[in-house]
Amino acid sequence: MDYYQIGQRIRKYRKAQGISQEQLAERVGVLVTHMSHIE
Repeated sequence: MDYYQIGQRIRKYRKAQGISQEQLAERVGVLVTHMSHIE
């Protein structure tokens, strides 16, 4: 699995949970910009 696929999975599960990138970033302790780059 490559980084692109990991980012796609994170986005899929985040959206399924109905949370924003900002909320997820806060929960996992990273900056929103970092979360955006991951996805």
